[in-house]
Amino acid sequence: MNPYLTVEEVAALWAVDPRTVRTEIKAGRLGCVRVGPARRTIRIPPAALAAWEAEQLGATAPLPNLSLTANSA
Repeated sequence: MNPYLTVEEVAALWAVDPRTVRTEIKAGRLGCVRVGPARRTIRIPPAALAAWEAEQLGATAPLPNLSLTANSA
């Protein structure tokens, strides 16, 4: 099994169009590896995907604290 993901697989994970994934790659926000004789085939390493997701979560507002306390009714 190949741990690298295709553009289409990442698009399916994010529920976006593959063009959105390519835009993130072209802008330098998502790392990729180019393979094949003409280096046109794009593969996204899991580490690059995790880094992008962590950056996106850090760029958003903090999640609310949903922990339950003994004083909550």
